[in-house]
Amino acid sequence: MYFLRTIYLLAAYLIISINTCVSVYASPVGKAVICKPLTYDPGHHALDQALIDNSPVQRGFVFSPDVVDSYTFTNKKGQLSIIKSEVWSDLNYYVDLDKIEWRNSYNEISYTWILNRKTLRLIRIANWEKDTRLISDCKAMDESEFLSEMEKLLLKYKNKMAKLTKDNKI
Repeated sequence: MYFLRTIYLLAAYLIISINTCVSVYASPVGKAVICKPLTYDPGHHALDQALIDNSPVQRGFVFSPDVVDSYTFTNKKGQLSIIKSEVWSDLNYYVDLDKIEWRNSYNEISYTWILNRKTLRLIRIANWEKDTRLISDCKAMDESEFLSEMEKLLLKYKNKMAKLTKDNKI
């Protein structure tokens, strides 16, 4: 009887431990992604997203316990910077085994974002579109690495912008 009770307690402990570990590792909280667009429709770029040489720059997303925050690069009067997008931030997200999904809207335009958790392919679908207009490949990292990676990209974009504008007279 004592042997069976010990086995039962050990099995219960293992089940609880495994479930705890799985839920911790399955959670996107504290993780971030930086996504590089693979497709692009110039008529549908985000209002706050910088374009360099008519190409969209990368965008980042940080997953906190309740919301996903969007970070992007802006180009205001030739000055590139990183901003936490007020238009696209503080969005509730939904998680299942295969994807993380969130939605946002701005001036009657709404988007659905779907991140494939295995491939890290992000798609964005607008409410008026029947097909996907933006597909991005993402790189996952811990939230602690995120801003450092975004700063590296900012430097890269500033260098590219400097090369593109070096012959400008004004």
